[in-house]
Parts: sequence; structure tokens; C-alpha cells
Amino acid sequence: MIGRAARAGFLAALMVVGILSTAPATAAVTPLAGKTCTSTAAGLIGDRWRALGGMDGPLGCPVGGEQAVPGRSGRIQTFEHGQVAWTPSQGTNATVALYARGNQTTLDWGSTLPFTYSFFIVRWDLDGRNVGQKDVANVGQAGPGGVRDRGSFTTTHGRPGRYTFVVEGCDGRFLDNSVCRQGWTIPLSVAVPQAVPAPAPMPKLPPPRPATPGPFDMERAEFTNCTPERRPLTFWVTDEATGRTDRLGPLAAQYDENGRCPAGGDPLDVNFADGHTYTIVAVDPQAIGCGADDPRIQACQKKIYIFRGRAGAGTKTWSVP
Repeated sequence: MIGRAARAGFLAALMVVGILSTAPATAAVTPLAGKTCTSTAAGLIGDRWRALGGMDGPLGCPVGGEQAVPGRSGRIQTFEHGQVAWTPSQGTNATVALYARGNQTTLDWGSTLPFTYSFFIVRWDLDGRNVGQKDVANVGQAGPGGVRDRGSFTTTHGRPGRYTFVVEGCDGRFLDNSVCRQGWTIPLSVAVPQAVPAPAPMPKLPPPRPATPGPFDMERAEFTNCTPERRPLTFWVTDEATGRTDRLGPLAAQYDENGRCPAGGDPLDVNFADGHTYTIVAVDPQAIGCGADDPRIQACQKKIYIFRGRAGAGTKTWSVP
């Protein structure tokens, strides 16, 4: 993109993250069996952490409290496997989460309201040197009513080191020019260990069990998690036309303190290409007999859905029981 690679504000902000990311951890964490966190997360950062599954999600436990970001509005907090920031310059309640799994990192952001965008730009550095930048569309990441105020980006790294990410929302694509009104988010960083082979692509899901209803003609589906076990779910989506399988989520249980569901958090959105048939498997990795986040294991399958993409068919919300 013209003019964006040399943004001085981004480079200065990286220095800030370098300072924050070297702070010593202050919290000890017990093993997963009977796991507890000795620190917690509150406010908007806590909301994002819990939406990603809390201590059992990809971020793990907090390793200290929130910190101010010198020269920026907002706050940042470090977790076992990443960081979360409240970055109000990009939206009143905007938060950004970064976490690593092996040599893969995921950046997840939103909501940027009252600001909305045509697309987002994600930029990342390795040990202070820029190594990547990518435009990210809002496919499957629009908020209620299709408002483009959030997104997610996952990439695999071939080298170990500390990776730092930022994202900004932009409008317009004429001759590769764009208007990015609110600038970069607060930078987040995470350590990626020695490179390991990229995970093998997930094979095509097996045919669904005969009792699976569908297909349902939809343009988009939204999913909420109202399972009685109140555990986070992941969603595996296979486009039967291309054979491609993608993992979405995790989606935390969406009960409130009075037991109502869905009562909190955004639904998980999936857009469908016109004329394509999709198999979606809701997976409970903590189910008895499961032991893995694998849609091919019957004990892991909480619910299976079949959809057929049809333009103009509208959106329906499905609550996983």
C-alpha cells in the first residue's frame, strides 16, 4: 500500500510494546487439571478474554494486571500466550487480542463502532523489523446487521522470535490508495517458539450422520453457545464445493448471571457463497470421550449443520443446545 509502510507512529508504538512485553510475569499458573489463575482480567479486556474462553481459551491466564500505554489512550494486559488491549482511538469499546499456538498467531479485533470500514490492514514485525502486511476483508466478521466493525487474521510463521501486530481500518481502494482515519491500534506482541512444520490441512469432514437436518438455504448464519455444560465450542466449516475446511471460534458460553442465554457476547458469523453447500460441526473439545479439538471424532461433535448458500436468503441465528 502506498505510504503506509513508513508510518512513524507505528514504529514508535513498537518501542512501547517492547518495553511492556519484557516485564516479568507476576502470576504462577497451575496445570490444566484443576487450573486456576492467580491474576484476573476486568473491564473490556476481561470481556474479550472471557469471550475467547477465559483461562481455558488460547490466551490462558493473565500474568499480571492491566498497564497504561505511554503516549496512547487505552490499556494493555499480558497473558500466558498473548496480549489484549483496549484501544479506544479505534472505537469506544474496541479491543484487540493476539495469541500464539505453536508457530501460528491469531489477531482478533472489534468492535470499532462508531467507526466502520471497507477493509482492515494487518501489519506485523519480527524482532522490530517489518516482515508482513495484508489487507483483510470482513468476510464472516461483520457485526449485527452486516456492519463492518471487526475481524480476525491467522498466519503461520517460519522463524521463531517476538512478533508484533497492529491493525487499522480503511476505506477505498482506488489505485491502491485508501483513507485510514483512526490509525493503528495499540501494538500487541507474542513470542513464537522455534519453527515447527505447519499443521497438515484438515481433511474433508466425514459425511454427517443420517439424523442431521438440512440443507438450509441461507446467505449467512449466526451461532450462539447455549450448551447446558457452558463450555467453549469451536466450529469447523467445510465448503463441499472446494473441499476446504476452516476452524472458527472458540465461542464461549453466553449465559448471564440469571441463567438466560444467549445474553452476552457476539454471535459467531459464517457467510455462505451462493450455490455452495457447507457442513458445519460444532465441537466440544472437553466432552467426555473427545480429548481433542477434532470434528472427525464423534464424541466431540456437539451438533452438525448443513447449509446451502443462496444470495438474498437472509440470516438466521442458531443456538447450539
